[in-house]
Amino acid sequence: MVEVFATNIYSLGQAKSLEVTIAKRFPTYIVNFDLEDCDRILRVENQSLIESHTLAEIASSLSIVIRVLEDS
Repeated sequence: MVEVFATNIYSLGQAKSLEVTIAKRFPTYIVNFDLEDCDRILRVENQSLIESHTLAEIASSLSIVIRVLEDS
């Protein structure tokens, strides 16, 4: 499964902080970012279901907003 999120992340420090926090809660998730994209992309990959709601809560605890990008 792959889930793609738009974020309000504007620094590598914020991205790294979110990545570390996600890894602690979900060690099997593969996380990467494309901060050069206009949506400041967070991409999460996992063998099974991705808990998008929990990821949004984790991000929110770091003052980061994420929203699932729908397929066009």
